Amino acid sequence: MERLRMAVLLLLLAAVLFFVGRRLYDCRITASVVGNKLYYHEAVYDEILASGLPLDTGRCLGSVRYELGETCRFYELKGLPEYLYVSLGWEYRLYRLCEAE
Repeated sequence: MERLRMAVLLLLLAAVLFFVGRRLYDCRITASVVGNKLYYHEAVYDEILASGLPLDTGRCLGSVRYELGETCRFYELKGLPEYLYVSLGWEYRLYRLCEAE
């Protein structure tokens, strides 16, 4: 009985560590916003107005840091690889990949 209890406790501990680690990994800062431009890896995205785009978000790409230090999560849009969706709680912002000059 004691072994079973210990096994269950270890399983619960492993699950908690897994979810905490995953949450910390998803919260990493991978982009920044300056003005109306979002910088993600080597790409630059312009902020746009939502114009009938389907807002079906895909996987979380990490967190974005704004000029004043605020951080928000951002996501890819399913089927639209050139767009990024930034969640600001009650509102959101859309960014589109800039054309190469």
